[in-house]
Amino acid sequence: VLTFDYATFGASGNGDQPRHTVDPVQHVLDLKAAVSAVRSRSKELGVDGDRIALWGVSLSGSHVLVAASEEGGVGPPGVRAVCSLVPMLANGFSALTESIPLNPRPFSSQAKILALILKGMLLGIIGRPWYINFYGPDGS
Repeated sequence: VLTFDYATFGASGNGDQPRHTVDPVQHVLDLKAAVSAVRSRSKELGVDGDRIALWGVSLSGSHVLVAASEEGGVGPPGVRAVCSLVPMLANGFSALTESIPLNPRPFSSQAKILALILKGMLLGIIGRPWYINFYGPDGS
């Protein structure tokens, strides 16, 4: 089993890049680089480099699906199995609109969520990062 940190997570990367940024395209590239590293060192590691399985949960569940489906539909060389648990497959807008009938929210809550989704989309279009604290003091 190989576990790794994405380029901006954990101790990976260099000090001049932002930390803990979520970049799905880069995450898939990191995953494919990890597969390549295992294949190139398979004899040293004592593994079969032609029988690799990818495993991911939530956002990384979608990453393993993308990585396995790229390169002509066969994925990176050596990948023979994928386990994708509860992959994140929907963008924020469809997640919001599809959940409204199942979990009705007050209009003000829906409007706030939609405004945040649009802000994230617009900032992404112009290439500006938007940092959101995942934790902090109550009320922050």
